[in-house]
Amino acid sequence: MNLFTKFFVAFSVWTVAFLSLATYAGGKAFETDPQLVSKLEDKMNVSIRVGGVSKRFHRDSEMVNTQDTWNFAPPAEKMKIKLFAGNVSIKKSSGNEIKITATGDLDKSRAPRLLEAETTGNELKISEPEGDVVKKLDVHIEVPASFAQELDVLTVSGNVTVENLNLDELELKTVSGDIALNQISANKIDMKSVSGNLNAEAASIKKLEGKSVSGNVAFANSLPVDIDLTSVSGDVKMKLVKNDKTQFSLKSVSGDIKNAHGSNKNGNYNVKVSTTSGDIEIE
Repeated sequence: MNLFTKFFVAFSVWTVAFLSLATYAGGKAFETDPQLVSKLEDKMNVSIRVGGVSKRFHRDSEMVNTQDTWNFAPPAEKMKIKLFAGNVSIKKSSGNEIKITATGDLDKSRAPRLLEAETTGNELKISEPEGDVVKKLDVHIEVPASFAQELDVLTVSGNVTVENLNLDELELKTVSGDIALNQISANKIDMKSVSGNLNAEAASIKKLEGKSVSGNVAFANSLPVDIDLTSVSGDVKMKLVKNDKTQFSLKSVSGDIKNAHGSNKNGNYNVKVSTTSGDIEIE
């Protein structure tokens, strides 16, 4: 037999062996749980048949344009938001409650509302229902001034806007969604992004930590600040308060570095920025 024939025979034997093992394992699994197929179909949004697995698509006619609202007393410690493709905007209100307004298309046969929102102890949790039942989601949240603790936002492709808040800690995580911060005061911001951009204006931040792969970072701060930021290919541009108490550690493999503050090596504040191919500019 030539080389290709040997490969064909070998892989055919392995294929038969693995199929036999899979069949045996599947039989035992179904004996333990007769509803396993329907559970897998609902969980993975697929149709499982003898001939294989196919993606289940729900008709657009099942999607109904919807608006939902919620009102909560402010939690004592934390608000956590977890969305997939939905955009979220958060701002300070003059009221005494947290008000949530969500608009989008909803498959009401599989979920009653656009969001799942509930309080657990000292935490308010806001998330999308599972199963790809929501499209074109926009979430607007108004937060009273009395809430000044932790805000945690996680999105995959949705954009995040936060403005006019005074917080202890702000944690932001996105894959491709952009982050915009305006008039934010916080002891600490922790930001992680893959390709989304971060733009923070008129900020009063004491500590900024972040990681980005290809997203750009633009940051303007009115206070001396500790910064620890790592980027692969994204550019970093910052406007910082000039003082002789800030030391800089700026590194880029192939990008340009410009620092209008000089080369302070000692100080109470540390600005550490590292990129692979992105440019670094400090004004």
